[in-house]
Amino acid sequence: MVKPFPLKRGSFRFWIFAFVLVAALGVSRSASSIVLTVNDTSVPLSIDGHLKDWPECRMINLDQPSQVVEGKFFWKGKDDFSGRLFVTYDSEYLYLAAIVTRNGSPKNSNDKLTLWNGDCLEVFLSTDPDSAAHQRLTKSDYHIGLSPGNDCRDPQIWCFNKNQAVPGARIHARNSKNGYILEAAIPLEFFSGLTIGPNRTCGFNVALDEGGAVSGNRLVQLDFSEKPNSWQNPSVWSWVQWIGTTQVSIPVKNETDENSILVADGTKGNIFGGLKTVTGLVTDNKGHPLSGARISTWPATTVVFTDDQGVFKVDPIKVYRQTVVYAEKDGYTTSLGTLDQKSMAATVSLSAMPVSLWSTSHDISPIFYGQNLSFDPINPWIPVDDKTNAAVKSLRLNVIRLNTEKLIGLSLEQQEQALDQFVAYAQSVGASPMIEIPIQPGDSSLASEWVNYCNVQKGEGVHYWCVGNEPDLYAQKPPDDALDNYNVYDYINDFRLDYNAMKQVDPTLVVLGPDLAFPAQEGEKDWLTPL
Repeated sequence: MVKPFPLKRGSFRFWIFAFVLVAALGVSRSASSIVLTVNDTSVPLSIDGHLKDWPECRMINLDQPSQVVEGKFFWKGKDDFSGRLFVTYDSEYLYLAAIVTRNGSPKNSNDKLTLWNGDCLEVFLSTDPDSAAHQRLTKSDYHIGLSPGNDCRDPQIWCFNKNQAVPGARIHARNSKNGYILEAAIPLEFFSGLTIGPNRTCGFNVALDEGGAVSGNRLVQLDFSEKPNSWQNPSVWSWVQWIGTTQVSIPVKNETDENSILVADGTKGNIFGGLKTVTGLVTDNKGHPLSGARISTWPATTVVFTDDQGVFKVDPIKVYRQTVVYAEKDGYTTSLGTLDQKSMAATVSLSAMPVSLWSTSHDISPIFYGQNLSFDPINPWIPVDDKTNAAVKSLRLNVIRLNTEKLIGLSLEQQEQALDQFVAYAQSVGASPMIEIPIQPGDSSLASEWVNYCNVQKGEGVHYWCVGNEPDLYAQKPPDDALDNYNVYDYINDFRLDYNAMKQVDPTLVVLGPDLAFPAQEGEKDWLTPL
């Protein structure tokens, strides 16, 4: 059960010290601003709308007439609309919980950019220690809206001034007897340049919005700073002073690298399932246990190895609805097992490499002495004469890769016919067929359909597959392109979806990453590491 962080005897002397500290930093705050001491939590919190696991922590009251900066006519007192906000943190997350008193259930249309125009908790944080000098928002300032949704359905988090979602954030809302309860965890890594440690400080403010029962539009706003323009003026915010033992230092990210944390843990779009112990078994394709196999998960958590019996155990980790378990071992293709959500166990079968992916001469793998083949979507297959076939055979190609970008738009039947023709042609000239899966943002159905058709229905045993081509080109799209907001990091996560879908159909296949168009940049160079 959460409790307010206690003010001890001698707090008057503390506030004098806090004032001296602020003055020593060479900045000035408004007269109404104060220093909020916030302690850390020793255990990760479950974001489920129940606050029994919360430690004793800082409480911020939003219930005073002086805090009503909008809708004074509609506000009837703290029993009509008010809130108690609780704040704590650990090495990964900033945790927030609000117990809100209001008449009826919360209302919000959940339009991302206007979450503030309805029931919403607005959180302001600055990672710049000199933020008190800012009269307007800078790149080090964050204005985040936490909506309980309409009637506590589909709660949302959105960063207004960055115009983006908060990768890896978790939120839950539920109706209560006198209003609603909102609970959220925001990854610290989202705050570029944030430093947390004993007695470190940063700018902080909160506001609570009430949506109208009929229109849903905002009627009342309570603001801790008591300033109606706080949303655009960091100089009126308060201070947060971190007093726990936890120390975190988030490096300043380049604007082009802001999404790199999506690659780091893969939590984008995943539903959190709690802290669970994961167990399992790794075998070869004949059922023999494999020792020393490296086990990891996606979303990423930790790494362990199997014992002599091929068994592994991962101590309590964050589990998501889409969590899968990867296993890898030298001489075998990396594969995955779907995590059973009830038993928290997975079995992974690894197949021996059908061909070495590296050269014994340390030069270039023989698998890459191949050619690329494209289809004309109007005339998908042009017969090749015997003389041409003989010439191709003489090249002794290891692999021929099918560029399938032009197959998109054809019917599934036409796609399957083209795949059949390609596999037959590659085998006729003595090469192994490799099929490229075109990236379809957020949709892995094509990947599973093609693998199922070739390797399950037809039994063609296509060992080699690849996903997409030159993902970093997506970051170079012109502003008027339909995929302007689809960058290399989105591509990486969609690659992961396709990889998982293909491996779940046929764990024995080999999936290769596409070529990069440019030398790997920071963030991009890690994009295939877990594979």
